[in-house]
Amino acid sequence: YKMDRDDDGNYFKDDEQTIRVKCDYVISAFGSQTGADLQAAMAPMTFNRGTAKVSRATMQSPDAPWVFAGGDLAGSGITVEAANDGKTAAWFMHKYLQVLKGQEDPGSVPRLPMFYTAIDAVDISVDFCGIKFPNPFGIASATGATNSAMISRAFEAGWGFAVTKTYCLDKDFVTNVSPRIIRGSTSGERFGPHQSSFMNIELISEKSAAYWVSTIRQLKKDHPDRILIASIMCGYDEADWTELVKMTEAAGPDALELNLSCPHGMGEKGMGLACGQSDDMVRNICKWVRAAGKLPFFAKMTPNITDVTTIAQAAKEGGATGVTAINTVSSLQGLTSSAEPWPRVGAAKATTYGGMSGTAVRPMALRAVSAIANKIPGFPVMATGGADSAHSCVEFINCGAPLIQICSAVQNQDYTVVQDYICLLYTSPSPRDS
Repeated sequence: YKMDRDDDGNYFKDDEQTIRVKCDYVISAFGSQTGADLQAAMAPMTFNRGTAKVSRATMQSPDAPWVFAGGDLAGSGITVEAANDGKTAAWFMHKYLQVLKGQEDPGSVPRLPMFYTAIDAVDISVDFCGIKFPNPFGIASATGATNSAMISRAFEAGWGFAVTKTYCLDKDFVTNVSPRIIRGSTSGERFGPHQSSFMNIELISEKSAAYWVSTIRQLKKDHPDRILIASIMCGYDEADWTELVKMTEAAGPDALELNLSCPHGMGEKGMGLACGQSDDMVRNICKWVRAAGKLPFFAKMTPNITDVTTIAQAAKEGGATGVTAINTVSSLQGLTSSAEPWPRVGAAKATTYGGMSGTAVRPMALRAVSAIANKIPGFPVMATGGADSAHSCVEFINCGAPLIQICSAVQNQDYTVVQDYICLLYTSPSPRDS
């Protein structure tokens, strides 16, 4: 029913204005100042000098547990605080009603409940190289895995695995410049989301090996059901690889990825691409890693070579468990009309050939995955390079890569895109059945 006011200002129930709703509960939400008449009407809720007495942790009244308050009414005079009050109250209203109805207590940590149907019982886990992945979608060793908090957010959003940002020994420590990641030129004048490519001159992680070792331990403790792969890089030096492998494996990751393909910055230091374009160097590095450690490891392939299968074959001969294909494509993103490069750094307007990623490189990544799978049957391949939808992920699966690493699609949107991929995969025919 609707409440109305008479000519004297008194509220009354208007029986001619009724609304019938099929529901168990009605939440009445309103905003108001804390006048004396309102305070009286809110009994048994209590007030202290005009401010509603509520728990700041739940925004719930201890005297009237069915009443929640926030914003000015609860003493939060700033818009941001008031908005946070509303979000907090919404979760604890949900909790209150669940318990009241005899349903499962959702707990005191706010999280958006997902819509659940029978299709969510479909098993999309992947057994790969002796490791069971909850789903085939992972965060690539790139911006989306910059630090511990970001990887944790990815896991909470539903990603099945993540590969850490590549790290190295302290003696090879790097410093990144800015700007270093820009929108690609392949989308024309489109700005904002849905870029078809990105170009970057970002180097590997600026964080130390000690940081990543600690992060790996904590992430495995916090997310024991998620798969964590450590990405590492050294120069062409057996002692360095041995040291970093042993240090990393002691932290407890599920597998290693060897970055032998970073196309800029590290090659000049004799790392990354400088190693990954030589089959002899790749073969020897893989031998060193196999001798130093026990975990499965995957050599990350460069697309900046005539025949990627020769490098994949060398990795296999060196003892690699499998390969990841591909890293970013070496590129010069563009010049202004005055012949200045972009990105350009500092007063010197310095730049370098960078790495291009995004959907623009997907045909190259599909070719690399397909070529390796055909040339070396049964050799495990993880795909990365331009997957931006469940359909494109299934393309990679059909080409021979059961797992897909993703970065640019997250940069275009956010971590929650994985739920779209998961939903469509639930309804897709299994490549194993075709």
